Amino acid sequence: MASGGGATFYSYENIGTLTAKNQGTGECLGGRYFWGSDMLLIEEISRSSIEPVIADMLAEGTFERAFQYLGKAEALEPEGDTGVHGRT
Repeated sequence: MASGGGATFYSYENIGTLTAKNQGTGECLGGRYFWGSDMLLIEEISRSSIEPVIADMLAEGTFERAFQYLGKAEALEPEGDTGVHGRT
């Protein structure tokens, strides 16, 4: 039986881009803060970068603290809200 978990991955570069955008649009007090539900910062957003991070977190016992249980994978349905705030 498959289970589902969720987190939002951001690269450091992505945070910089979003902060710069928010400075221009005035969102998040003009880029003075940024947050995302279940946020996890990573050097690069790619499968080859994400998989070792998850493996390390599982080995270190930190995975369950960083990821939110979403229920059985087959019961999950796409939602409109990405859980990301401060970006369009």
